[in-house]
Amino acid sequence: MTVFIVLFRAIGGANQLSVQPLKEALLDAGFGNVATYIQTGNVVLTSDLDQEAVVAKVGEIVEQRFGRPQKIIVRNARHWSEIVAANPFPDAVSEPTTLHVFVLEAEPSPEAVKLLESRQVDGERVAVIGSVAYLHTPDGAGISKLAKSVERLLKVPATARNWNTMMKLQEMAEKAATE
Repeated sequence: MTVFIVLFRAIGGANQLSVQPLKEALLDAGFGNVATYIQTGNVVLTSDLDQEAVVAKVGEIVEQRFGRPQKIIVRNARHWSEIVAANPFPDAVSEPTTLHVFVLEAEPSPEAVKLLESRQVDGERVAVIGSVAYLHTPDGAGISKLAKSVERLLKVPATARNWNTMMKLQEMAEKAATE
């Protein structure tokens, strides 16, 4: 069984998924060790399916059970650990709500990365490593123009999590691997 981290895009506010019914639906579908983290679209689960099949099956479950299509990005636990280890801004983890990781659906073009990097202002830092963009917003993501435009500038679907959430999901994945 492989441990997967399932990230839902655009969940939160009025667009929340109720975690208990979601967890039950995933368990009913045969996923193991299903755990959710806050109501903003974070699930850790185990499966013997490959990553693409997990994306398809979870997407199908959400559309059938909750009546709406939902974009999902999935990474296995090994890749998640690599994302955490590759953080180019280790000095920012002391203020984890200012460090954001955008998990991208695919690797962006070099031109798109250069465009994103050219938009850094006011102490913000951005680095793209493969299919992950790291953004440090010392004054907060809420006022960062760059944070709001990462996906648009990279031209790749993405979903972002702050460093606290990244670490909590890693902890949950490690626990799922031992159960």
